[in-house]
Amino acid sequence: MSNKLGITCVGDFLRVVKKFSPNEKRVFYRGQRNSEYGINSSLSRLLKYSDSKLKHYYVKKYNLITESYQDHDISKYELAHELYSKFKEKHIVYPDVNIINGYRMNDIDLHVTAQHYGLSTRVIDWTNSPLIALYFAVEKKKDDEIKKKYEEIKKEYEKLKSKHKENECQDDKIEDESEIINAAVFMIWNEQSNPLAVCSSDRFFKEIEEEKKFHKKIHGLCGRFFMKHRDFYVSQRSDQVTYKEKSSIKYDLAMLINELMVDFKYFKNANPVRLNSEVHLIDIINKLPEKYTDEFDESTYDFPKLFVSVSDDNYSRSSAAIDIFNNYNTIIEPLPINQRIKNQQGALMFCNNIKDEVYPSDVFNNDNTITTIDDKSLDNINKNTGLLKIIIPEESIEPIRKELELYGFSKDFVYPEIISFTEYMQEKIVSYRSI
Repeated sequence: MSNKLGITCVGDFLRVVKKFSPNEKRVFYRGQRNSEYGINSSLSRLLKYSDSKLKHYYVKKYNLITESYQDHDISKYELAHELYSKFKEKHIVYPDVNIINGYRMNDIDLHVTAQHYGLSTRVIDWTNSPLIALYFAVEKKKDDEIKKKYEEIKKEYEKLKSKHKENECQDDKIEDESEIINAAVFMIWNEQSNPLAVCSSDRFFKEIEEEKKFHKKIHGLCGRFFMKHRDFYVSQRSDQVTYKEKSSIKYDLAMLINELMVDFKYFKNANPVRLNSEVHLIDIINKLPEKYTDEFDESTYDFPKLFVSVSDDNYSRSSAAIDIFNNYNTIIEPLPINQRIKNQQGALMFCNNIKDEVYPSDVFNNDNTITTIDDKSLDNINKNTGLLKIIIPEESIEPIRKELELYGFSKDFVYPEIISFTEYMQEKIVSYRSI
């Protein structure tokens, strides 16, 4: 289906980007060759497609609340950890992985590198450059792959149709190819409805490691507190608890919170990395009364029980497998550890969860998806969502690809490794000498 009012050239695309770029806010871009897909990590896709084939691996964890052992399936976490660990072990034999002399890459840097060399990781590629994102959206290699996939789907459809001719109707047909392979460029920026945090790989890695130690200590202290005052929680804080007992519990809880505040000084960090799905100490600090003589909020009393209701195994996982429960997404600004990152002006989103999509396809709708670029259509787009999807019509892909190459955005620039250069060089020479 031809989209006459859609984007036809690089200039059209840049005008849309300029119109919707917010003032004084960082914007990150991502190009995808198939506009129908949501945004997810390569690791989440791997886990999804291998789910039925993956061997289950259970560990038993004791639950203080139920006083029983429970089975936890950690097979996906183990797979994620093993993939990353093997890369971390072997990457040092490849000198082009890190071109910064004297710089020792941390685990987040290694995720960035592993992603760029084809390993399924939990990070998602973004870029500071709208033109780099546009290049990825119209990239020829991906174009060929999608057309090949389309042919496979079409063959399967023809097989099914021949088997069920009696049920065939005129409307029962596969989508037109042009409707399947539209491309898209996504724009994201920090808004209340799409909160983003931006930091360096070093800072983010240190925050995760500090939080792991912090959560382990909290879990141990809260576990001991809960066991000491178990009757208080089991009784649902009924009238059976005397004033004296309640005062004792309040005193112990105040000492517990005070110890944690002194050790980790979390009153200085208003937005910590959350590794517990239920609660973080900062939630309790924000609700503490000004005076100790004032009564605690009920959620403060719930804190120890809530914290130990969640298994502590997350606090021992590597950065490749750890679950993060932030209400925002984190963008990592990597150092230019190799030429590819420099040329692509790369930024990486570190997914909070290794299994789920970050932006499922159904979050994109008429409010934040640009298909036509006439003034009336663009005026109907919400500028305050922090999330925008720009459709590149299939018929515009090849012309835009050629135009980008004219401006220097070619395969040997985006992928500056020698293998990419030789592939690009050969393709150009053969094309030039062909009839």
